[in-house]
Formats: sequence, C-alpha cells, structure tokens
Amino acid sequence: MALKTRGSRCCPRIGAFPLRAQRAMLPLFDCVLVDIGDEQSIAADLSTFSSHMLNLKSMLQAATPQSLVLADEMGTGTAPEEGAALAVALLDEFRAKNCIVLATTHHDRLKAYASTRRAWLTLRWSSMM
Repeated sequence: MALKTRGSRCCPRIGAFPLRAQRAMLPLFDCVLVDIGDEQSIAADLSTFSSHMLNLKSMLQAATPQSLVLADEMGTGTAPEEGAALAVALLDEFRAKNCIVLATTHHDRLKAYASTRRAWLTLRWSSMM
C-alpha cells in the first residue's frame, strides 16, 4: 500500500490529488510503470516468478528517462540469492535508463547493494512513518 501511495503522490496531475503546498516542484512523467501484486495464472501457465519477469521485461522495454517505475519485491517467487541478484541487475538497468525508481524489498543483499550506490536513496519502513 505504501508503494502505491508514494507513487500516486508523485503524480498528482495523473491521480487528481490536490497538492497542499504554497510552492512545489513536481517531475513530469511520460509514463508510470508498475509491478505490484501477483499475476500468477494456472490457465496461462504463469508462476508468480514468471509473471513478475514478464511484467518487468515489458517495463524495461517501455522505460524512458521520464518514467516512474514502481516495483514491489523484485525477485520474489524464486530462491532468495538468485532473486536478489536478478533484482540488482534489473534496478541497474532501470538506473541506466535514468528512470526514477521506487522499489521495496526484503532481500538483505539488495539493501546492502543499494546502500553502496551514490544515486540511490534507501529508507527503512520505520523512517517513513
């Protein structure tokens, strides 16, 4: 829920949210790319992991420097080490495209990696309350 709220607050014109501020500078996004939730489908032979991967692949193809990317728990649905490595690679690709990315994770490896990146801001949930 927090990721959806933060994302929608980044796009007040899209979400028609009133902005309560005397002055504000807001980025203009050409698109908002979202991978939140679970789109697994037995009928389509999609596991949790494969549905996330298909969605993230299409997001990566569509991403531009003016895109906002919202990603919840990249690398879930597979072994934790492999999932964390995949999440690192995907986040690096989005950063290479100069996207603004809001991502959540429980992967310790990904948290540690993010803390070493100058262009990345890391927050713990408790600091957002």
